[in-house]
Amino acid sequence: MTGLYVDAYPDALRIARRVLGAAEADDVVQAAVVVMLRRRHTLTHASPQCFYKVVKNLALDWRAQRQRVDYVGEEMLALLDAQRQRDVRGHRVAPPPRRHDGTPSG
Repeated sequence: MTGLYVDAYPDALRIARRVLGAAEADDVVQAAVVVMLRRRHTLTHASPQCFYKVVKNLALDWRAQRQRVDYVGEEMLALLDAQRQRDVRGHRVAPPPRRHDGTPSG
């Protein structure tokens, strides 16, 4: 595995940079090495192509995770705003009152 890593590192880094950019590329290659080491007992001969595939898949996973956006509802936004006001004013601020149907008023 050490020889494979030394020989394939520049190409693996290039693959990760194409997917993620330079900032996270080295982290992805290092994570791919860990994956390969964990799978060593199942791999008889680790090929550079296998290593490149692991790097590419991890880079795509990292990019998808970074691009994932969660929806924040109005209730959560009201609570976050109350928390921000508390931090600014230094005391507890109640969230806005709620209507009978459960939606925030105002």
